[in-house]
Amino acid sequence: MYAAILTPNLALQSILRSDPLLRNKPVAVLENSSRRSLVLQVNSLAEENGIKPGIVAAKALARCAEIVIRYRSLQQECASQRLLRDAALTISPRVEKTRENLYTINLIGVRRQSLQHRFEKLVAHLHKLGLEAQIGIAHYALTALYAARCADSVFDVGDGEKFLSQLDLKEAEPSEKIHSILRQWGIHTLGDLVALPKEEIGKRLGEEGLALWDRATGRESRVLQYVSLPERFDETLELEHELETLEPLLFLLRHFIDQISLRLEAAYLVTKRIDLRLKLRNGTVYQRRFNLPEPSRKADLIFRMLETHLEAVQTEHSIIAVYLRAEPCRANVRQQGFFDINLKSPYRFAETVARGSPLPRQTAQL
Repeated sequence: MYAAILTPNLALQSILRSDPLLRNKPVAVLENSSRRSLVLQVNSLAEENGIKPGIVAAKALARCAEIVIRYRSLQQECASQRLLRDAALTISPRVEKTRENLYTINLIGVRRQSLQHRFEKLVAHLHKLGLEAQIGIAHYALTALYAARCADSVFDVGDGEKFLSQLDLKEAEPSEKIHSILRQWGIHTLGDLVALPKEEIGKRLGEEGLALWDRATGRESRVLQYVSLPERFDETLELEHELETLEPLLFLLRHFIDQISLRLEAAYLVTKRIDLRLKLRNGTVYQRRFNLPEPSRKADLIFRMLETHLEAVQTEHSIIAVYLRAEPCRANVRQQGFFDINLKSPYRFAETVARGSPLPRQTAQL
């Protein structure tokens, strides 16, 4: 069994993650800032205004004066890819980065009974972090990819042959020339193509036709090249727009903590220490080390600790870069003594102490 986690329009989604206010506006993403750069990806609001990938920015602006133009950010895309990888590794350590926006999971050893629920929970978690993902489950990796493309959320194929027979021929990614020839033959679905003898396809269409026939069966046989388990548990971002208030900083830190928490979960680790560094516009750096009351990877607890501290912080200059690092460790497992008395919630106790400190509480002017 295999699963494919697909994120459509990765460049667009990565930009919307960093600026959620753009979700209510028509947005077009360009490959770069050159004058001849074409529209790479658009959201649904842009499509409603007649803007499609492949047109120049000037034509997009002519069709919709309200269109928001953004350039592709490789830094933000890498962050989204790491998030997808970390999410996949929470299911199984056998994960391959198949494409920039696609991770394939070998589900050997994973319980089938709870799989649907775990993937639905994973999709919901990714949505919370600003990424829309589609997951397909099938007996073969390629069929799982086809299923992911058709999924609204999570799609378990079940009967693979019936599913493949109804798919449009373009799902197997034929070249324009081959696609045109097959359509002239009356071949419109993968089932139509597989019904033809493979040898005859090879005689008429050559090696490219044979490879297409194999993809149409959904049984591509190859060895997955697994990614390594994460060794670094940090996130950093050079900001395009300076941060001057607390709210956007907390929004960014929440994303960082959620991603690091996923990474820790994939490696079966927790953290005992958090390092925060904020680079300011004048070149100075505000930094603080947080020792956790108890090792954990729960994002809510870690975030509350940072939030409580930052509410009482005031800087003279705005922030131009943010860095967050978690120091990993193994979880402490020990038998509780019969007469031992521990704090019911070490985190709540630490938060109470922090709020009772002599520092004045105020909204941070960062």
